[in-house]
Amino acid sequence: MRRPFIEVVAPLVVMAAGVLLLLNTLDVVTWDIWNDVGRWWPALIILLGLGVLIQNVSRRSGHKN
Repeated sequence: MRRPFIEVVAPLVVMAAGVLLLLNTLDVVTWDIWNDVGRWWPALIILLGLGVLIQNVSRRSGHKN
């Protein structure tokens, strides 16, 4: 059985964000993240919506078979 897209990608994105924030806090990576998040948050919402849309379309096409 195929796993839904969001069940696989969402945890990976959250873990990657956590690692980046931790490395930023430890000064391993110097990145002013809040500037970038403030600039790109609409794109993040669009990508999240696109992921949900793809999941729903693939789920519906699977029920027609």
